[in-house]
Amino acid sequence: MEKNDKEQIAHLRKFAPKFFRTLKEIDGKESIYKVKIEFTSYVELICLISDLLKLCITEEHFEAEGASPYIKENPNIQGILELVLQLIPMYEAELLDEIRPLLSQKKLNSDKYIKDEK
Repeated sequence: MEKNDKEQIAHLRKFAPKFFRTLKEIDGKESIYKVKIEFTSYVELICLISDLLKLCITEEHFEAEGASPYIKENPNIQGILELVLQLIPMYEAELLDEIRPLLSQKKLNSDKYIKDEK
């Protein structure tokens, strides 16, 4: 490698972190990256999941070819569905399943307490 090439590579390495911000390496996993997607609420997340699923259903049912001059290729349905799977808040759903009986029980206890006061 020539000296000029080495200098250019060193220059690129210096500035690369400033521009390569979207994909973050996962510690200990070679060539696997993560992307941060921000949502304002669970409702927004679930609405996006719903919209992605509707897109896939529509694409599978109706051919999108020719539907828009901006669509040059058919959408990658498998990729979209894999994203949807990653977006589903499964751990939170498990937590909600655990909390629900406790909230119902507390309500029953508070109702009983109110009845006992009367």
